[in-house]
Amino acid sequence: MTRFLPAVREARRLVERGEIGKPRQVLADFGFCAEFDANSRLFAKESGGGALLDIGIYPLSIAAYLLGPIQDAQAQAVLTETGVDAQTAFSLRHAGGGLSSCLCSITAGTESRLIVSGSKGRIELHAPFFMSQALTVTGNDGTSRSVNLPFLGNGYTHEAAEVSRCLRSGATESPLMTLDESLDLMGWLDRMRAQCGVRYPYDDENDD
Repeated sequence: MTRFLPAVREARRLVERGEIGKPRQVLADFGFCAEFDANSRLFAKESGGGALLDIGIYPLSIAAYLLGPIQDAQAQAVLTETGVDAQTAFSLRHAGGGLSSCLCSITAGTESRLIVSGSKGRIELHAPFFMSQALTVTGNDGTSRSVNLPFLGNGYTHEAAEVSRCLRSGATESPLMTLDESLDLMGWLDRMRAQCGVRYPYDDENDD
């Protein structure tokens, strides 16, 4: 999960320290162009395919990490011929009064940027945000500074290190991503795909 990356954790620390004032908005996109294959995990309903479940969780999770719990979500999507979402745009309203605007796509290569803005300035993770090695803090007065941060492996290295830390300490979950929050975020993903008309075979089974 991207919130284990040093750049994301530093962005959270700066937000909490008041570097950009009251945080009010997150803009995030994550997209790549995959060759259509009705049988691949990306496009097959039986495999839970589609952009939202595959990569939409990344901007969703970071938005909640930076702006707080989600209170409402609205989504719309373009579907593939297999009935999964090729790309989805969604907006979030957070408990603290912030708003997020996010986009995920498996049919369009995006810059994969992430910006959190507040009353005094903004923080931008250098793209692609899911492998970011630096961030830039820009104030409303135009001043800016960049912070370089370590990045190991392909991104999952930091997640594995957190799992190892939890195991060594006897913890059954990470404070960076608790079980309750994981379930909450999955619930929002399910709500949004329902808004977009994406249903998987197990949805029908659960309706019985």
